[in-house]
Amino acid sequence: MTSLPSNSVITLSRLFKLFTGEMGQLLADDAFMQALPVPTVPFRIYAGTAGIRGRLSPFGHEPNDGVLAVSETALGPNQPVIPVRAVHTFIMNTTAVADDIKDTVSAILAPVVVKATPGRA
Repeated sequence: MTSLPSNSVITLSRLFKLFTGEMGQLLADDAFMQALPVPTVPFRIYAGTAGIRGRLSPFGHEPNDGVLAVSETALGPNQPVIPVRAVHTFIMNTTAVADDIKDTVSAILAPVVVKATPGRA
């Protein structure tokens, strides 16, 4: 792979800052990201896989959503990543995510069926 001239890197850096603002800068800061705690409540990680792959992609051949590689979404071996065929902005709009949320909430809110004990009212 050929390297970019230093002025191109500076231009890309400025573009990154322009498009992503403060949050983009924090996402690029390894120390900040490592300091974030893992949630202590149940949660899901949905990772988009519809980003461009290949020689011209900044992600190479790795599955990505156009902003993050799937591997960048993992929070550890005990928290699975759910792949979704969507680009970053539209992950939460997919039927797969909506159905998963609906099923999860339904399971949590499902009434508990209590069997009546014979002879008791």
